[in-house]
Amino acid sequence: LTKTPKRSMSIRLMKGGSHKFISWIYKIVLKRSKTIAVISFIMFAIVTVGLFKIDYNVSILDDLRPSNQIYKDIKAVEGNMGGVFPIEIMIEYDSPIIPLGKDGSLGKEPLNPLVLKESRGHLSDIARFKKAVSNIEKISGVVTFTDYLSLYLNRMSGVLQEENNTSSDIFDFTFSDEDLPENDAEFVNIFNPDSKFIKSALATISNDFKTIRVSGRMENVKADQAKKIKDEIKKISEEVFESKTKSVDITGSTFLALKTADHLVFNLTNSFALAFVIIFISMVVLFRSFRLSLISVLPNIIPLMLAAAVMGFQDIKLRPTTAMTFAIALGIAVDDTIHFLARFRQEYSRTNNINKSIKNTLFTTGKAIISTTMVLSLGFAVLYFSELMPNHEFGILATIILIAALFGSILLLPALLVLFKPKINIGKE
Repeated sequence: LTKTPKRSMSIRLMKGGSHKFISWIYKIVLKRSKTIAVISFIMFAIVTVGLFKIDYNVSILDDLRPSNQIYKDIKAVEGNMGGVFPIEIMIEYDSPIIPLGKDGSLGKEPLNPLVLKESRGHLSDIARFKKAVSNIEKISGVVTFTDYLSLYLNRMSGVLQEENNTSSDIFDFTFSDEDLPENDAEFVNIFNPDSKFIKSALATISNDFKTIRVSGRMENVKADQAKKIKDEIKKISEEVFESKTKSVDITGSTFLALKTADHLVFNLTNSFALAFVIIFISMVVLFRSFRLSLISVLPNIIPLMLAAAVMGFQDIKLRPTTAMTFAIALGIAVDDTIHFLARFRQEYSRTNNINKSIKNTLFTTGKAIISTTMVLSLGFAVLYFSELMPNHEFGILATIILIAALFGSILLLPALLVLFKPKINIGKE
């Protein structure tokens, strides 16, 4: 169906550019095996320094480039109107902050002055807590139940209708104990479940009056700063409420996203370490040589550590996507190593000579490893142009790991085989 290829085409295929490159690699391996090993160990030491410079301190907007329009818009809003990311604080009491009857109603039983005094104190505490949280840097637009209550009380007292009030008085609805009715019956009646006020304020208080919601907005912050803000809010709650509350829970999209990212990175790191151990054990079983498997580990570790060093020196954050890069690239790098050693083992069973086996392996499997690595690297390199930072960084790291793994498989691994000459267990034919 097709013509037989010309001899010149076959020779070019067999002895083209990759053939010359492999020939050069083979000469270097035989003549400079010690130099290659020493350079590799020096590189291992250098990348270890970069490994400890990896930054885990990420923020939500780190996933976007500064040139991205969404990034610009969020920064513009933060600069002019405060934060855009929600923060929620739930204050839970053991009992209702407003005294309820046994049937859950108001005003049908004699009022206990001590209980009512305690209720007034709870409202004052909530207002103090809200004010303290509002003063935290990076937090703005804090709203809670006492703000609705203050607005209602000021409206009832006619503040909005008084013509002599200045503009600052009209719009100052800071809650004050003095605004509450002195009459206990009037005080309790404010919180009637059927009143329009309570219905409008249900977004900030539960039906049973046991849970208070404090809502606000927070600017984009790093993980470390978010943790400090959370700790500061906890400290404020302890100082204001002391032991009067059952719990104070702090959440929001920023805390949730950063906590999720931290959890994913932790699990991916553990999974990566476990996968590495399993792969090593599998290679020991496959090649029946602990020394050969140990030699094969270094060409797989250095590419990963090199990528980690690039992250450390170039300030690429460790997030789920970058952590996942190592797991994917490890599989591809180990695949190259297994292909090389499997072919090497076959050649050694035929020649019983390490140098000849390395040469035959390089000129067969070595060419295939080069071709597949180039194709995969170009595929991952396309992600470099992505506007989404995780994809952009994934492309950079994956390409670095694959190219480094290529030289580890066809340069460092053969050099270590020549240098240490491990015992090769061939087994029965």
